[in-house]
Amino acid sequence: MERKYYCECGCGQEVTIYRGKPRRFIAGHQSKNMSEETKLKMSKARMGHPGYNKGMKMSEETKLKMSLAQKGKTFTSEHREKIRQARVGKKHTEESIEKMRINSMKDRTGFRGYCDIWFDPEYKKDCRKDYCEECGATMNEVTLVLHHIDENKLNCKPDNLKTLCQACHARLHMLEIWQERRQAMRA
Repeated sequence: MERKYYCECGCGQEVTIYRGKPRRFIAGHQSKNMSEETKLKMSKARMGHPGYNKGMKMSEETKLKMSLAQKGKTFTSEHREKIRQARVGKKHTEESIEKMRINSMKDRTGFRGYCDIWFDPEYKKDCRKDYCEECGATMNEVTLVLHHIDENKLNCKPDNLKTLCQACHARLHMLEIWQERRQAMRA
């Protein structure tokens, strides 16, 4: 006959066996009989220990380290589905919506050095021709991109933009790189 073990809080419920030994309490029952003072002491004792961040403010350096540790990690499709299920029905607060709106409208003039109008798809669509100005390939044959003639990304005037296919665009930039290297070798 197997012996039964019961929660020490006095609730009368049976506890599970873990690694061959019975647990003393059912999860959450160990604090039933504790005074508020004891609970507060235990909370303070845990502060600063790994995995316990209640009430702690993380430094920017710590946040960066945590962010870098997560970079490149991918979730399984099951995990992504669990995250999605947890978010179903939850609504953003007005404050979070405003933060997202501001984030999406950040000043883009400094972003990779492009002018602000560069982020307007309609403008780029109007400036782009439907053929490559170097080789004549049409947009049905290749992907077309806009090239800044004077290499100044802040100069997005239509007369400074040239429509090129990706191959011609890459060839043009490689030519510029080789010319810069030759000039550096001569100097």
